[in-house]
Amino acid sequence: WPPGYSWLLWLVHAFSGTDWLHAAYLLNGFALCAIVIVFWILLFQLNVPRWFIPLAMIYFGFIPHAFLSSYADIPGLLSYLTGLCLLMRYLRSEKEKAWIVLLAALAFSFAVYFKYLYLAIAFVPHLCLFLYGIQLKRKDLRKSALKGIAVLFLFLSILFLYLYLYSGKAYYFYPTGTGFYPEQLIRKITAIPASFMNLNF
Repeated sequence: WPPGYSWLLWLVHAFSGTDWLHAAYLLNGFALCAIVIVFWILLFQLNVPRWFIPLAMIYFGFIPHAFLSSYADIPGLLSYLTGLCLLMRYLRSEKEKAWIVLLAALAFSFAVYFKYLYLAIAFVPHLCLFLYGIQLKRKDLRKSALKGIAVLFLFLSILFLYLYLYSGKAYYFYPTGTGFYPEQLIRKITAIPASFMNLNF
């Protein structure tokens, strides 16, 4: 994993004065509560029907999910959802300044600091914002999106430079076997809840 979770855990450990295990519990507890709040805000921003929001909060907020099985998954998801909320706030309000797009870029970069998996989708929201600006013929949206992409590229470059100077490699992925494994389709994955995949309960 990238060093983001270790850095954040060190801060919680230093301020809480507890041992490392309890510091991890504190960090994950606060992050999980924050995920529920941010997800609730995001649903309102997306104009989801109000009757659906409590059901979604119960399912996504209070039922264990396999994709949150690792400690680094929790702050990574929180960072990415926060970035989405910031971009939605920028799009829904004419009064918001362009700097909120830069904050969203920081949030997306922090997600990569926690999990390498977010590298594949870190640039997607700002690219969508740029394409949306082209569709609406709004120069301000395109300009803000390009600034956000630049900030995101900068912070990710700092991360990979740090890793290269510290370990000799810009990134490291745990080696796994390659091939085609159809049986993985019946396992729990992040995109589809396991209740719809495994009917042998």
